[in-house]
Amino acid sequence: MAKLFKMIVNLAVLAAIGWAAWYGYTNWAAASSESGTAADTGGYNCRIALAKLAQDYQCRDDANCTLSQEELAALKEREMAIEKNCN
Repeated sequence: MAKLFKMIVNLAVLAAIGWAAWYGYTNWAAASSESGTAADTGGYNCRIALAKLAQDYQCRDDANCTLSQEELAALKEREMAIEKNCN
């Protein structure tokens, strides 16, 4: 009986570690401010692009923040890329 309990506890610990790793990857990877990660993987990272777009929208809507013409053009390009590559 003690062996069975020890095995159940070990499986629960492994499940908790796996869940924590999955949670950290899915939630903290999007908060990364590094834009080079999409180029490293060779694919388009929708999560990072959407996070950056949300930051740009927040700045655009804030009275204390001004975006240059280049930044506004990049925002439009990002919107089109998200529309093309993401759901």
